[in-house]
Amino acid sequence: MQKKLSTLPFKGTPKQKALLDEVIEQNKHDKSRLMAVVQEAQEIYGYLPIEVQSMIAEGMDVPL
Repeated sequence: MQKKLSTLPFKGTPKQKALLDEVIEQNKHDKSRLMAVVQEAQEIYGYLPIEVQSMIAEGMDVPL
């Protein structure tokens, strides 16, 4: 049986996605900024669901 990561449905808005995309774009060429991106994502969404973590990993070209 596979463990479920979250019981909360992800309800990100297009505005939140645009903000996160902007943060990732500004920082994607400097992997040392990963934690700063994660912190900004947490401010944008209020928490860090796996969907947001995946967007960051893909955008920053780092493993999830």
